[in-house]
Amino acid sequence: MGSSITCSLSSESMSRGDKVSISGSISPICPNALVSIYYKLEAEATWRSTPLATVRTDENSSYSYTWSPPYKGVYQIIACWDGDGRHRGGASQVVTLVVKDRSEISCIPSILILTMGSSLTITGGIYPPHPSAAVRLEYSLDGGKTWSISATLKSDSAGRYTHVWSPSRAGSYLIRSRWEGDADHGGAVSPTQTIKVLRQASNITCILLPTSITIGSSVNISGLVTPPHPAPVTIKYSSDGGVTWVTLTTLTPEADGSYLYTWRPSAPGSYQLRAFLHEDPDYTEAESPAQNLNVSKALSSLICTASPKPQP
Repeated sequence: MGSSITCSLSSESMSRGDKVSISGSISPICPNALVSIYYKLEAEATWRSTPLATVRTDENSSYSYTWSPPYKGVYQIIACWDGDGRHRGGASQVVTLVVKDRSEISCIPSILILTMGSSLTITGGIYPPHPSAAVRLEYSLDGGKTWSISATLKSDSAGRYTHVWSPSRAGSYLIRSRWEGDADHGGAVSPTQTIKVLRQASNITCILLPTSITIGSSVNISGLVTPPHPAPVTIKYSSDGGVTWVTLTTLTPEADGSYLYTWRPSAPGSYQLRAFLHEDPDYTEAESPAQNLNVSKALSSLICTASPKPQP
């Protein structure tokens, strides 16, 4: 009965000193079968007579071998088995592995703690130096689970790069750089660096127009959030000199940071009003100074008439 054997690599290109997994399986299932793995460099005419390794298949008829190629170059790899009492042996397809010289890349932030809205300078270089190489800067905000690209740039004539970056959000960042290598050198990823971007301080104003009204009239409460961002704004008033505060409304400022609310007090008296800006992931909370509003009683008039009219 005939059989077949497969051979695949965990990576088709690697740097010298790294490891590659050579794996495959025999079909039909042949547990505990001997599999010999051979290799040759692309320039060599024949396969090397001594196997790189001889391994046994497991209960599922699969095999695996981990290898660190000793030389730079293009390798061809094949797996063979001699068969058993029920199955004829065979050889796998030839797979190709490219082994390049190792390279390194660095990533150095100018500062480790900054405030959102500020910038830092990231510098580094490729060794051995590779001019005009594509360098990709990456960052992660979830501890390295997912990565995003912050910039793609070219190294200079000495293999170095510089980039000024302004993070768009507050949080704890991991940053790194990578390059994909070339025909002679494998790519590399730098060690990760940790930077902390603090929330930016914010400010809010509160203006009353007018500052004195009569009962039944209304007052416009307006202000500005800086820097502009859509965090909620709560307007509160106090009628007991600031001992207790009552919420009038909570609203979202406009895109330019402005807000406006019209209020008609229900009772006369002396009021204080202020605006409170809630914190969000990127900006701190803020509170405006209290503003005074005087609400007076409405003017009244009394008309007195006599009937019948007095005679002259």
